[in-house]
Amino acid sequence: MLETDTFAAEYTRIIGFKPPAQYLAFLQNLGEEDSVDIRDRFGNGAYFYGKNALAEHNKTYQIAQDAPGCCLIGQDSDTGLFLIKDSEAVYSCGLGALDSMMFTAEAPDFDSCLRRLADNQDPNRRFPD
Repeated sequence: MLETDTFAAEYTRIIGFKPPAQYLAFLQNLGEEDSVDIRDRFGNGAYFYGKNALAEHNKTYQIAQDAPGCCLIGQDSDTGLFLIKDSEAVYSCGLGALDSMMFTAEAPDFDSCLRRLADNQDPNRRFPD
């Protein structure tokens, strides 16, 4: 088994579904960091969990129980950023409203999400239109 296959299998086990390839590449590139902050010039953005913190945060927020088929990959204050099984998109949801399953699609894929966060030109929005 290739190293990337082993890595993908590990995260499939941790989150309950196979994560998109872009997200797996991000985790591999992050290495042993617990998280990384992605911010625009206004300070808007989010931090994303590294591979060592991913399972812990999903357990803390009871994602498997309150939002099955979802994986919390990062957050900004009380808003979580999620991957959802069988989707490439990145979604957001208030961490206190997980049982409502009111997710908003923020980006069509993980790389687009990172670009939108870093390149934001609107001081009042984390994810510009």
